[in-house]
Amino acid sequence: MRKIIPVIILASLSFTAAGCKQADTADIPDLTGDISVKGSITCNELTASAELTRTEGVWTIEFTSPDSIKGLSVTIDGNAVKYSLDGIEYEYPANSHKSLTTAVSVLTDCIADAADKENISVHKSTEKLIISGSADNVAYNLTLDADGNIIGISAGGYVFDCSGGEPTEETSSAVDVAKYLK
Repeated sequence: MRKIIPVIILASLSFTAAGCKQADTADIPDLTGDISVKGSITCNELTASAELTRTEGVWTIEFTSPDSIKGLSVTIDGNAVKYSLDGIEYEYPANSHKSLTTAVSVLTDCIADAADKENISVHKSTEKLIISGSADNVAYNLTLDADGNIIGISAGGYVFDCSGGEPTEETSSAVDVAKYLK
């Protein structure tokens, strides 16, 4: 009898632990299709309004404010990275993409990593789902609302707030944008 009681206690603890583990996990919405989110990106002293889209596997981020970067878009199509502003375009060679770290590549890598559903942790509440992981050695948190819509991304010093609030307007004059795009 003494041997049976510890076995029963251990078995009930393992079932309880398994039950808790299942409560912390959640189904992750499909993040592999087309995506379009608008929000406010913040990194260090720069805050900008932008729209991040993926259409047929091509990622684009287009900045709408502040005036110093309004109209700038960055597109990643496979290994090709293209910057465009006021009709002027510059495309990086395919082999330079690995060394290129931009807001768009940091943010899109997070979404792509979460879509793979491997080596991530998921925390669910009634209002949101937070997916945490690491993409290209950059830790991230991807936050989705109860309907599975992206409402926030935090990674590599970038915070992209897509929760629907009004993006912050430009508070300073000229900003050295180039350091965020290299």
